[in-house]
Amino acid sequence: MIRFIKNLLDLLFKTEKIKILSVKKVNGSDVYPGWKENMQVITTDKGEFTDNIPGSQYFSHAPGKDWDKEVGKELPKRKVVFIKKTYQNQEYDWIKWSEYYSK
Repeated sequence: MIRFIKNLLDLLFKTEKIKILSVKKVNGSDVYPGWKENMQVITTDKGEFTDNIPGSQYFSHAPGKDWDKEVGKELPKRKVVFIKKTYQNQEYDWIKWSEYYSK
């Protein structure tokens, strides 16, 4: 019954979802030349994105989320914020957990 109500609400409010498929930790320089801090590359059903690792804060970006905990889950798209690449040579756009991100 609870699942039915959740599905009905999703349908009524047309909640788009994003599925987290995998997460890998990489050197910052793999994302952008010269970055020293480790990063996460998050693969979703919408593409690949980057976020800093949990507990760190790279310049003006909000702290990273532990995306490993979300692998295999479908999350409401409203829970995430997509940010365009900071630099032209940056490998991926950003993905941030909406609760951590303030504009």
